[in-house]
Amino acid sequence: MPRLTIDLSLKRFERDLHEAVKKHPSVKDDLRETLDRLSKDDAFHLGDRIPGIREHVRKIRVGVKQQNIGKSKGYRLIYLVDEEMRRITPLCFHFKASKALVPLADLASIIQKIFGDSGSNAPVDSPQAD
Repeated sequence: MPRLTIDLSLKRFERDLHEAVKKHPSVKDDLRETLDRLSKDDAFHLGDRIPGIREHVRKIRVGVKQQNIGKSKGYRLIYLVDEEMRRITPLCFHFKASKALVPLADLASIIQKIFGDSGSNAPVDSPQAD
């Protein structure tokens, strides 16, 4: 199976990575390993799928080996998987101790910027009425 390509051009991700490297310089190496694994392995099944978003968005944990920060207390990489284009787009990268969760509305906004405002349905599922 051919490797997936990784699109690192999203400004939000670039900003998040810059902040992470200022705090933990070696996290860049740990992230590189994770992205390499995602591109080789099945990115459609690694990490956890984020519910409530129509697009294929997943979250995977990234530790910081040189600072002895394990995956459970380390960073979270949230990424979009485009099966048709065989592409992974990192959406955001955050330190769990600083920000435990990224709100669905924030993720929807990031995804909307990727796809553009075509007037189509929002990428976040609307709550079901009882």
